[in-house]
Amino acid sequence: MLLTSCSSGFQTESLLSPPKLSAEQEAIYAALTRSVGERITLKYPRSGQYRSAVTVADIDGDGGTEAIAFYEREASINSAKTTNTANESPLRMNILDKNAAGDWYSVYDHTGVGTDVDRLIISPLGSSPTPLLTVGFIQVSGSKTARIYSYVDNRLSGDFSDNYELCFTVDINRDSRYELCLLHKSSNDRDAFVSLVSVEGNLIYEWGSAPLSKGAVDFPNIVSGALTAKTAALYIDSSNGEETRTDIVYSPAPGRLRNPMYLPESNLSDMTVRAAGLYSSDIDGDGLLEIPVTAPFPGYGNFSSVPESLQSVNWIYLDNYRLVKKYSSYYAADEGYAFLFPGRWDGVVTVRIDEETLETVFVKYTPGADLADMPELLRIAMTEGGNPGRIEDLDTYKHMVTKDNFDYYIKNTAPSDEPLSLTEAEINNSFRML
Repeated sequence: MLLTSCSSGFQTESLLSPPKLSAEQEAIYAALTRSVGERITLKYPRSGQYRSAVTVADIDGDGGTEAIAFYEREASINSAKTTNTANESPLRMNILDKNAAGDWYSVYDHTGVGTDVDRLIISPLGSSPTPLLTVGFIQVSGSKTARIYSYVDNRLSGDFSDNYELCFTVDINRDSRYELCLLHKSSNDRDAFVSLVSVEGNLIYEWGSAPLSKGAVDFPNIVSGALTAKTAALYIDSSNGEETRTDIVYSPAPGRLRNPMYLPESNLSDMTVRAAGLYSSDIDGDGLLEIPVTAPFPGYGNFSSVPESLQSVNWIYLDNYRLVKKYSSYYAADEGYAFLFPGRWDGVVTVRIDEETLETVFVKYTPGADLADMPELLRIAMTEGGNPGRIEDLDTYKHMVTKDNFDYYIKNTAPSDEPLSLTEAEINNSFRML
C-alpha cells in the first residue's frame, strides 16, 4: 500500500457519536484531568485512521508509547504547562507518558490552531527517523490547516503549516520514504492543486506540486496504485459540485510531480467527465487502475434520456498520453456488482430489465427490433435472505456469491451455437463484486 491515513475509495467521514474510551484511555483521561482540571471536553478527530480523542503510539522512537489527547477547556482555566493565553483557541493537545511506576502523567500541553480536529496522522516523513505528528485543524471558517509536529525532549515543535481540503501520507515513488500529500480545492485566487511535503534533516519543505482539474472543490475518492507496471500514481477523482473527473499524479523524478491529464494542449481531463458516484478503481484486479466513463448501450439513442442503471460504463486507462478503452461493462452500483463485457460483446450486446422478475438481461442487439424481442444471452438475478422472490426457476441458475445477505445468480440463456454465448470461465471472469 502506498497510501496511508485513507482507504481505497478514500472519503472524509464524520463521527455520528464519539467512541467509548478503553480502560487505558480512561486512565489517560484521569491523568489529563489531574493536570488541566475536570472542566474539559474531549475532542474527537472527524476523519482519518485515529478517531479517538486519546491515541497511544510511540512518537519519539524510544520504544515506549506516549499518549496524544485532544480536548477543549474554558479559557479562564490556566495551567503551568500550557503554552497559550486566555485569548487563544481553547482547543488543546496534551502529550502524556508513563512514569517508572507505570502510571500516566501529563508531560506537555499545547494550544491548537483551530476550533476542531479534522484528523491525526502519525508517520515518518522523508528522512525523519521517528514518526511525526500531522494534525489537521478545522478553523471557524470551516477551512482546514495541517500542522506538522516533531516530539523531542518532551516538547512539541510545529515547524510547518498549510491549508488543505484533504491530507494523507503517500510513498509517491516507492522509495520507502513517505510524503504528506495536501489536496487544495479551487478558490478565487488559485485553481485546485496537489502538493507533497517531505523532510530532510531538520528541514520540512514542499517536495513537489502539480495542478488539478479546474473548478475542483471536493475530492470524493483517492486511489493509490499503478499507472504502469513500473510507475506508481495517485488517481484523484474530484468534483466541482455537479460532475466528477479524474486527475493522475505521479513522480517522474525525485522532487517532481506531473499530472498528464492537465496538459494545456490536451483535453484528457474533459474526457473523464461523468456523473457523481463513479470512481477510479482496479476493476479487473490486474494491479493497474482504470477510470470509469459512461455511454449509452446500443439501442438507447438519446444518452440524456437513458437512466443511469442502463448506461454502459467504459473503463479507460492512460497509455502514452492517450486514453484507451479497456472494457465496456454493466455497472450496477445499487446492487453491488459489475459485469465486464468480453471483447466480442462490445457494441453488439445491450441490456434490459425484466419487469416481472427484476433481473438484468443481456441481449444480442438487433437494429430496429424491440428490446423484448432481441435474443437473450445471459441473466443476472439478485435475491435477499435466501428468498427467490419472483424467480420461479432459480435452481437452474448458477450461484455466484453471497454478500451482505444478498445472493447473486447467473443463468446462461444463449443457444449453444450462438457465437456470443459465454463460457463458464468467461462468466466467472466478467462478474465482479464492487
